[in-house]
Amino acid sequence: MNENLKCLFLYWFFPLLFINCSTSINKDYELESVLDLNYGYLRFANSIEDGHLIIDTRIFKDSRKCHSDYNCSLEDNIKKRANLNSSNPAFAIQMKVGEYFAITKLRYGEMSFFNCRISNLTIYHGFSFKEKYDFNNPVNLYLSDECRFIDEKQAVCPSIHITKKGITEIELIQGQTRSKSFAISHLIAPPAVLSAVTLFFCGPLSRDIDFISIKSKHY
Repeated sequence: MNENLKCLFLYWFFPLLFINCSTSINKDYELESVLDLNYGYLRFANSIEDGHLIIDTRIFKDSRKCHSDYNCSLEDNIKKRANLNSSNPAFAIQMKVGEYFAITKLRYGEMSFFNCRISNLTIYHGFSFKEKYDFNNPVNLYLSDECRFIDEKQAVCPSIHITKKGITEIELIQGQTRSKSFAISHLIAPPAVLSAVTLFFCGPLSRDIDFISIKSKHY
């Protein structure tokens, strides 16, 4: 399937998508940034062979100010977005030395005739929200060295430790399919013309799946 057509379909699968998935800027930025040895780096590495993986991450210093995914330390954060696929598998963010927290949203889309699949996952780096909401202390710090899944749509990983010339890497791997369900979101996204096109290509239902595995490492 033509890459630009895939991007068009994926845009309507993910209405909040802000990335033009035909761009190669991410690869060029990574090459430029990892050659600068005055900083450390947060690097997302994707080993999923098919489809497009959209990364939207927000990085900040103080998790105590988090009250929801969209209300976290608004005065001091780094926002980065990237599109990864088999020809553009990694994305590095240049950062100053220190410890950071982050929320990363992953959106995966894979398109083939009458077999369209999508997946969404949120990663909390260094903290998790308390199950019983406490306005004065809404989060728990996460002290483990390994990532773990909270549920099929959420995972928690260690906080991000940036050292000079060091790389903290989040490796995204195709793991075991944990669930399958069917969705009609591709039919209700505007405009109607594109909904008709996706109906013809994907069929009346798409599969909503979760099969991304995560590893966090530092080197």
